[in-house]
Amino acid sequence: MNENRYPAPPPGHGPHDRYGGYGDQHLHQDAPGGHAAYGASGHWYGPPAPLGDHGVFYPLAPHPPSQDTSGAVVALVVSIMLVMTCCGAPAVVGIVYSALALSEKTDPEKYRRHTRNAWISNGVFLGLLFVLLLLFVLLLVFGA
Repeated sequence: MNENRYPAPPPGHGPHDRYGGYGDQHLHQDAPGGHAAYGASGHWYGPPAPLGDHGVFYPLAPHPPSQDTSGAVVALVVSIMLVMTCCGAPAVVGIVYSALALSEKTDPEKYRRHTRNAWISNGVFLGLLFVLLLLFVLLLVFGA
């Protein structure tokens, strides 16, 4: 059971024994200035334990499959373009829903729902914009 473990340090040679945990006094007196060279008092521990069969300490954590965010990104771009073309405030709803969808990394159902709401908002707004543009063209053509 303990064949892979190193034996405990001998009494009086542990890291928390005499002299505040800095080893034996004779080690401190051998070097110039009364201090041991770097690492000279670190003889308590053996080499590190060998790695496992695969040469790694821990297995890699499984990653959930990433969801495709292209629908939410395109809805966000469309919403931003609608806001920038002076059509304004109603398109902010699409921006909000797209941002909410992009922030949902763990719940795919909420992601789909927010993306769908963003596209519905963009579609309603584009439909209203198209109807208003059509009415304006008809008003110019037939002159009331």
